[in-house]
Amino acid sequence: MTTSPITSGLSQFTPGSCRSLAVVARANGNDIANATAFVVIHNREHYLVTNWHIAAGRNPETGAPMSKTAAVPDELAVLHHVADKPGHREYKHQPLYDEHDDPLWLEHPVCQARHQVDHNTLRNKCS
Repeated sequence: MTTSPITSGLSQFTPGSCRSLAVVARANGNDIANATAFVVIHNREHYLVTNWHIAAGRNPETGAPMSKTAAVPDELAVLHHVADKPGHREYKHQPLYDEHDDPLWLEHPVCQARHQVDHNTLRNKCS
């Protein structure tokens, strides 16, 4: 199995990033949804890529909260593969908002909330 990066435009995908990562959307420490994501390296930065409705916790058509409790996530718990430890994984917590409640994710410049992916810069780098 190759370990060299796969290049697509200016972004790189490592073979490990071609596997989806389990994600738990959390609100105030409570799990509210399960999802998947993957990692992309762009300009030497690692980005977690998932669907907009996972980060926002809202229906992209109506804007209504998707959780039956109306909670929207404030962080994503991402189950990362641990480098140099095959078969080991650990959760890293990625905040979704800064101290001013502004989103930490980037939206697709054309599609925005319309079903496309968001990029949330990984604050807690993979081990």
